[in-house]
Amino acid sequence: YLENLAKLFHLFYTNCRVIGEDKNITNSRFSLILATKQVFKNALNILGVSAPKSM
Repeated sequence: YLENLAKLFHLFYTNCRVIGEDKNITNSRFSLILATKQVFKNALNILGVSAPKSM
């Protein structure tokens, strides 16, 4: 699941400009990024794996 999520997130981040002129789209995309971050944090915590804060 996490590997697939990482691949999908990479596609999203590569193909979608997060910060743009339309504030609603920017806010929605930023919310999606934060939600994805939380899913990874929760899943890695369940697995007992630590992850770096930044890469």
